[in-house]
Amino acid sequence: MMENTFPQAQQIWTFWEKAAKENAAIVETAIDTSVAVTKASLSVAAQLSEQWGKLATDAARRFTKTA
Repeated sequence: MMENTFPQAQQIWTFWEKAAKENAAIVETAIDTSVAVTKASLSVAAQLSEQWGKLATDAARRFTKTA
């Protein structure tokens, strides 16, 4: 770190160091949240795909029985 010969410079350095650490924590939290939302979205998409597949199969079976 900087020497105490320039107290204002030290204060500015301390302020920016603290701000950078806080910003890094905020970014990390945002990334974690984004990952969780993405995983949940993929799970829902997989469930919907499965349900659409079942509906399509059921519709095809009904169509072939009535045709």
